[in-house]
Amino acid sequence: MGSCDIQQYVECYYARLIWSVVPLFLLLFGTFGNVFNMIILVRRRMRNLSTSVYLLGLSAGDLTFLWTAMFPRALVQGYSVDIQVKSRYLCKFFTLFTGISAGFSVWVLVLMTVERWLLTRWPVLARVKLTRRTSTAATITALLLCVAFNAHLIDSADIRSVTVNQSVDNNTGLELECTYVDGNSMF
Repeated sequence: MGSCDIQQYVECYYARLIWSVVPLFLLLFGTFGNVFNMIILVRRRMRNLSTSVYLLGLSAGDLTFLWTAMFPRALVQGYSVDIQVKSRYLCKFFTLFTGISAGFSVWVLVLMTVERWLLTRWPVLARVKLTRRTSTAATITALLLCVAFNAHLIDSADIRSVTVNQSVDNNTGLELECTYVDGNSMF
């Protein structure tokens, strides 16, 4: 876990305490909020709105990011449990889905902002052209592009041994880490 020893540094103790408590609340409320949004947005009345498609995609992307990025990080920082190094597939899975969901959330917000801008700039034309079908196609296209742009993460991410200095007695040890493998991500 690096050189932060909770018996030696009080800052490390408080950082570990914060990482073991705060992410639990974020995971709980984030999951509840995103699932609640998804339930509301798939109701018959809401399904007809093009903005609901974007918000549904945003909730799905945020929920995926929450569990593939913050959950493993909270386990590592707060409880010294790294689930990503349990197998190569978990390392690749978490790395890939974190990249896809982060990019997808951003691009859904961009698409929704562009749609809102078009609706205020050319309201009559936009009402005809910007339908639920076009927003669904745009959202699926954004998802497919995010998958395509992050597909290299499957080959780039892997588990490797890293030399770590242990601060108590200045010994060095080996630690497994899910990281990018040198040379694989270069074109």
